[in-house]
Amino acid sequence: MYILNRINYQGKDYYGVREDGFFADGQLMAGIPISVIKNAIEQEKWQKIRQKRDQLLSSSDWTQVADYPLSEAQKNAWSVYRQALRDIPEKFEVSDSIVWPEVPNA
Repeated sequence: MYILNRINYQGKDYYGVREDGFFADGQLMAGIPISVIKNAIEQEKWQKIRQKRDQLLSSSDWTQVADYPLSEAQKNAWSVYRQALRDIPEKFEVSDSIVWPEVPNA
């Protein structure tokens, strides 16, 4: 079960809200529609996905340095990988359906 770190609803912050509308400690969360909670969960998941994607791009920046000793095939493989990372938000509509590209052999 997914638990939101924080949700702001009608100007008030709530912490530890589960996707079923209960707090993490099991108490009923009254007043926030489940659809709002599910939307907030999806947004939070996408934020984490973008953070991971950005980290993977950053950690592979070295592959794009012109004088780094990679063959043309290796440079091309890394370029395709990095483009696939950049395309994730446009390629997948639902966060749970993401398939991460495989890291090329360096």
